[in-house]
Amino acid sequence: MIKLGSPPVLAVFLVLLATVDCGTTGSPHVLKSIVVTPASAHAQDFPNGQVPFKATGTFDPPPSPAMVTDTSWCMGAEDGSCAQDAGGTVDAHGVAQCNPGFSGTLTVQVSAPNGAGMPITGVQVFGDAQLICP
Repeated sequence: MIKLGSPPVLAVFLVLLATVDCGTTGSPHVLKSIVVTPASAHAQDFPNGQVPFKATGTFDPPPSPAMVTDTSWCMGAEDGSCAQDAGGTVDAHGVAQCNPGFSGTLTVQVSAPNGAGMPITGVQVFGDAQLICP
């Protein structure tokens, strides 16, 4: 019978415990900023006027830059909030389009939790781009 207190078994146990613990401590992966690409797009240059925007984040510690996945997209209002009737729409994947008959420039906004706390209490990081409607 192998006793947990014997030196070889105890050494293996401690190495395994340290290996399992390695990913759970240390610095959190914090989102510092978001860049939306393309920064500006003419809807008429894309199939069916649907423009796929992408959010790329700068994180600390790296790897960085990297795709931001936990995002919320919306059409922005002048005050920086999400507009209910903005002249266009953007879906949960960042694909934006102009409403029929609308002409002008819209702001496509994205936000994501920075990862330093729980999503409900953590700081939100924002990025934006322009959608130009014919």
